Amino acid sequence: MTRYCMLACAAVFAVACSEKETSPELSEPAVIAMQNAGSEPQKIELYDSGSVSEAKAQFRVEAESISDKTLNITFRAEPLKVEEYNAEHGTDYKMAPSECYDMAGAEVLLPRYNTVSSTAEVTVSTAGIPDSETYLLPVVIDKVSGDEDVTVDSGKDAIYIIIKKYVLKEPVLLNRSGWEVIYCDSEANESMYNGYPYGPVKYILDNEGNTWWNYNTSTKAPFTFVIDLKEEIYVKKIRLTARPDTGDNKFKTRGAPRNVDFAFASSISGTGPDAVNGDYSDFEVFTDLEQFRSRLNFTGDITLGGLYRCRYIKVRYNGAWKNADSGAPDYISETGTYNAGMLAEFEALGYTDSPYE
Repeated sequence: MTRYCMLACAAVFAVACSEKETSPELSEPAVIAMQNAGSEPQKIELYDSGSVSEAKAQFRVEAESISDKTLNITFRAEPLKVEEYNAEHGTDYKMAPSECYDMAGAEVLLPRYNTVSSTAEVTVSTAGIPDSETYLLPVVIDKVSGDEDVTVDSGKDAIYIIIKKYVLKEPVLLNRSGWEVIYCDSEANESMYNGYPYGPVKYILDNEGNTWWNYNTSTKAPFTFVIDLKEEIYVKKIRLTARPDTGDNKFKTRGAPRNVDFAFASSISGTGPDAVNGDYSDFEVFTDLEQFRSRLNFTGDITLGGLYRCRYIKVRYNGAWKNADSGAPDYISETGTYNAGMLAEFEALGYTDSPYE
């Protein structure tokens, strides 16, 4: 037993000696700094397409002289640094609004004897940033724990992030001259009403408000059609014009859309029924459209939640002649039937060049 104890003590002594030999001799307290302090600011461009957009900026700490202890380092935004930066660089940036950045959890570890820390990040978003403004976000070392002797290099204690928000221009009505409906799973045979034809889906692109697409009333909703724009273009709004006849007063409306969904693609799988497959976005779903509640309001714009650069628009229409056939509830007459979804025109608003100011 004595022999084993002696061997164990020898092993511990050997490890201790080895650790002492491999650990660097520290002649002065540790000094840390923001990595890349003094370099060009990080630049974040945020594009507001109608919903909040986010981006992240990353940063680290480096040791100018190392510590024999593991350091935990946190950060904060420092408004006073904005004036200092502007004076040095001849700029006039404003401090980024606190609503637009989140530094919760922004901290790093700098292991003992290491020269570079782990990576921290700050999340920046369009929330709280006025339109088309540029701001400066200085990030500085806030607290250091783990070694009470460590100091921060006061000349390298900050990095800077420039935040620029771009906002959408007002969308314009897009030229439909080459557009084509390349698939529709429900359309009525051509008929006449007050001297105007209706029925086939082609009438939604004919620039004639007195003609309209009528789905086949013997089929069940939802109905789907696909429009080929012939080129990729930015789309932000859909404009629908309903059947231009208010009809019998017992109907709350006539021909008005209420529940309709849109998806957008740059490429599709083929023609005919294959046109409904491709790199489509998720459907943007619109129910109970307020734009068409008045029986005399036949044209309305639907603002999309996103901005889509696309060539194809897939429309899923949840309207039908009878309530039982509808993919979603719709306006119902006193007799339980209604005329929903008979579109006279389909248009889109968007951008032919850059959508941002």
